[in-house]
Amino acid sequence: MTTSEWKKYCLENTLKFLESKYSTANIFIVRAVRIIHELTEYDNFLRPGQCIMHMRTLLSNATHQLSKSSSGESKDLPIILLGFSKGVLILNHLVAELGTLLSSKKPSIIEDWQDPNYKVSLPHWEPSLRIKRTCTSSSCLVKDEVNIIKFLDKVEAIHWIDGHRFPTNPIVLEPFAKWTNRSTNNTKVFLHTSPRQIKDHRRKWIREEYEKFVECLKENKALLVEKHYFGDQPGSFESHFKVLEDFVTDALSSRKRREMRSR
Repeated sequence: MTTSEWKKYCLENTLKFLESKYSTANIFIVRAVRIIHELTEYDNFLRPGQCIMHMRTLLSNATHQLSKSSSGESKDLPIILLGFSKGVLILNHLVAELGTLLSSKKPSIIEDWQDPNYKVSLPHWEPSLRIKRTCTSSSCLVKDEVNIIKFLDKVEAIHWIDGHRFPTNPIVLEPFAKWTNRSTNNTKVFLHTSPRQIKDHRRKWIREEYEKFVECLKENKALLVEKHYFGDQPGSFESHFKVLEDFVTDALSSRKRREMRSR
């Protein structure tokens, strides 16, 4: 991609893409804590026990600044979470923390989102390897359980947008999937993919993890929407980033409308 093509997907332009899809929403883009060799890192979200509460605090503070009131985040404000490319690691950690909190097994440590029985060979530069994700007591979640559930029950949709890692640990996936049905908003899970990720033969783990993720979500009756883009094209950075422009926000409703028209 040329410099001008990269600039097309800068944070400011990405905001415009999202504004065209969510015209009545307050939109917050979280900048990576650092960028090393063009790879984004989100250390502040990826440490076990910090993801959900850090997200909640950021949103509360940002909304407070907008409203200039002391009430913090609006009780009536629905939330839609989106993670793009390596940003989906934050969503994976959210699944791990929420799944740990809701698990009937009541684990004493925060479970990892990756299945410990699933061995995957990753390149040394993969950012998900850099954060120690295990051996953190789950007590830090339990003490904030009321606030965590209250916050997440406002989430009406979660979008994995052309991600490169997906949760595979059934211990956290099963309670997470069931939560999507019993949350206040019946939270929908959207998975948007392009050949750049899902058909990359050099990174076979992406499709393997994707299929395990989808299988577990379906087995546990999650409100799931799969959407594939540019399937007739070879994988490229261009198509990877173009998913940001083209991803569908109401795929579930669109499918229902098509089913109704076909009857």
